[in-house]
Amino acid sequence: MLVSQIGSWTADMWGAVIGLFSFISSWGWMIIVFTVCLKLILSPLDFWQRKVSRESMKKQAVLQPELAKIQKIMTDKLPPERGAGIKSWMRISMLFNPKTQIRN
Repeated sequence: MLVSQIGSWTADMWGAVIGLFSFISSWGWMIIVFTVCLKLILSPLDFWQRKVSRESMKKQAVLQPELAKIQKIMTDKLPPERGAGIKSWMRISMLFNPKTQIRN
């Protein structure tokens, strides 16, 4: 799709939206009605996404005890010098991540 085609496509879509809501005289009300219509159209997708997310969280909750066991086994098998290296790497990576805080 060419850049000129994108411009005409968006202009055509905008014209269709304005034509669809031409019975509303105020731009503010037009935006509100358009938002409500868009929300109604997209709500099935939102419900599906929430359902999938809930199912995924349930599966994760079932696996969590087993993951904790595996993690404990693996940390017990690590030699102490290897664990210290991983801890130092984690501290360095937390320095460069603005969303984390270093905890002593």
